[in-house]
Amino acid sequence: MDAQRHVNNAVYSTYFETGRVAMFRDPDLGVGVANVTFVLVRAQIDFLRELHWPGDLMVGTALKKFGRRSFVVAQAVFQGEDCAAMGDFTMVTLNKETRQPIPLPDEVIARLSPWTFRGG
Repeated sequence: MDAQRHVNNAVYSTYFETGRVAMFRDPDLGVGVANVTFVLVRAQIDFLRELHWPGDLMVGTALKKFGRRSFVVAQAVFQGEDCAAMGDFTMVTLNKETRQPIPLPDEVIARLSPWTFRGG
């Protein structure tokens, strides 16, 4: 908690990252591709209400949009029924060896497509 006695805004980035990592490392989802990694290049967060400790959280994660070399992940942090924050996170596809952006592999799009956000 910070001086305002709520969870500090910087901690939300960790909550969102935890949600993305859990999704991308899920063996059932299988988005791993040889010699490919995904890196965060843009984060946009809207803070909607305070979070207080202690408490349980849930991070919702879905795919919002696919680009040629990137994709956007839509996420929200909930405490109970209340949405505390939501955001869009742009991930770029990199070659692990060269560290250069590469086109998003079709197999990754196919594996992630079922997780596309369908809400309004």
